[in-house]
Amino acid sequence: ALTQFRDKPVRLKRVNNVRTKNHVYESLDEALDQQALVVFTIVNRDLAQLVHDECDSLGLVSIDLLTPLLMKVAQCMGRSPKETPGLLHGIDEAYFRRIEAIEFTVKHDDGQEPRNLHLADIVLIGISRTSKTPLSIYLAGLVLHVCIYLLRSLRFRLLLPPEHRPDHARLLAVSASHNMAALLLPAKTGEAALPLYLKKLCGVPTSEGLATLVVSRILDLASLCTSLALACHWMSAEVADAPTWMLPLALVLTAVAALSFAVSARSDWLVAGFSFALSAFRLRGTKLGRTLDEVSHRVAGALRAAGGRGRLPGAIALSVPLWLGVFAFLILLARGFGLETVYGTEGSVFGAAWSLLAQMLPINVFAGAGTQEFGWVVGFKLLGVPEDLALSSGLGVYTLYRLNVVLLGALGHLAMWLLGRAPSLDSAD
Repeated sequence: ALTQFRDKPVRLKRVNNVRTKNHVYESLDEALDQQALVVFTIVNRDLAQLVHDECDSLGLVSIDLLTPLLMKVAQCMGRSPKETPGLLHGIDEAYFRRIEAIEFTVKHDDGQEPRNLHLADIVLIGISRTSKTPLSIYLAGLVLHVCIYLLRSLRFRLLLPPEHRPDHARLLAVSASHNMAALLLPAKTGEAALPLYLKKLCGVPTSEGLATLVVSRILDLASLCTSLALACHWMSAEVADAPTWMLPLALVLTAVAALSFAVSARSDWLVAGFSFALSAFRLRGTKLGRTLDEVSHRVAGALRAAGGRGRLPGAIALSVPLWLGVFAFLILLARGFGLETVYGTEGSVFGAAWSLLAQMLPINVFAGAGTQEFGWVVGFKLLGVPEDLALSSGLGVYTLYRLNVVLLGALGHLAMWLLGRAPSLDSAD
């Protein structure tokens, strides 16, 4: 339309990726300062109505180009529009930045225009046609994965009593080996490898190793529920077309996270729950029941020790960067496989969290195959990502994840063999 008025200069300002109420308010405040004509194409009816109402209240002239057309098409087709933004190409500011980066890369590929190399963020040197870009993404993910393992082993070490803390090398080897066992063995049976490895390689009593594992997994559940609750709360507050159940889900997850943090500090609650289970299954009074009850009380004592002397707050503090690393690892690989959401990092955290939640369930088959991808597809489909893209990216992400776990686990087993058994156990023999 502006081509018909070329005799008068006009400043055109495009505002892309308007998805939230706050973004609408900010954009209209800027339009009010310029007394601009507001032309908008918003597929979500509630958000479009908000723009229209706000323009009326501010005295701005507005034109809704898309809603009348959508209503006519819906009338002709006899069905309602999805009202989901970004379905055509997912074009937003990040898309244009990515295109600009690709154009810069193509222009300077194979040593072209070396005088502009100082403008590059990264200069990757290698033989042509050797998959340098996928390799660089994988190596970045591998570095993040190693950092996650380091943080996890530090948390294990902090939860163990000072008199039974092994050196960092032994504990890192145990942590990597345990993580591979937990992934590969079905129904989470591989989790039992941690206390076994700690006893064999580090001389840690079984009850203390089991207590460390229990507290770590409770903190993992609490951290994951907190992350997902924050993502749900953000979506319910900022995303106009977010499902109505987002806020109730956020409240439920917050309650689960709070309960998990409380349980990690109160071992007597776990003992009470275990005693109730023994009674419910009519094991109390039997030989097996007495054995299990004795083990539970030994573990409870170790749990109290794990939560004492400021060790639990320190473990909680370590859980924060640990889980930030987990989400950074998954989001990096997801974007490497071409998966980005119109909701930015918060949306990616929301989608990835569902796969991690599914991974925690004790229903995994070999290597968690299917369970993790199912959670991934569910999470990202709730964000409007096409199912085929969610499935393909989930398969790619978790295939690389499993390769990393096996690689690091194999190195962990090699390190355990080289380090040998704990000195205390060798002397006992």
